[in-house]
This record gives sequence, C-alpha cells and structure tokens, in this order.
Amino acid sequence: MLNDADKDKLNQTIKSININFERLNFALKKTESLLPLTIDIYNNIQPENISYIDQYIFRFSKIQDLMAEKLFRLVLIAVEEDIESKSFFKYP
Repeated sequence: MLNDADKDKLNQTIKSININFERLNFALKKTESLLPLTIDIYNNIQPENISYIDQYIFRFSKIQDLMAEKLFRLVLIAVEEDIESKSFFKYP
C-alpha cells in the first residue's frame, strides 16, 4: 500500500511522464515529413529538424528513465509486491 508521500511521488511521476510524452509527440509531428528516413533525407536534414530529432531522443530517454527509476517501483509498492529481494530496485 502506498503512503501519502509515495502517492504524491506516483502522481508527480505520472505527470512528468505525460509532459514528456506531449513534448515527444510535438517533436514527432515536426519531423513526420522525414519518415521513413532515407539516405537522401538524412543527408539533407535542416538544422531545425535536427533539433526536433534531438528533442525526440531526449524525451524518449527521459520517459524510459522515469518509468524505470520511479514508476515501476511505485506501482509494485502499490500492489504490495515484495521489492526488497529485487536487485533492480536497490535504491532509495
């Protein structure tokens, strides 16, 4: 069962993940015309599109980190799963 502090952490984590998804989707929409990426398209990418691709990569990585470091742990605590024996969750 989650205590109030963990509930707040879970809500904040979900909020952060959603914000990152919104920004990831924005970057994807800005670069849809480049897909599927071919050698010709790659060789002629404009700097503005490179910045959107960088944003997409950053947001994707951020979502992965938030899910791995916070969300999964809190969900397992919420469903009362024993995480003490799981080496994956050996952090504060």
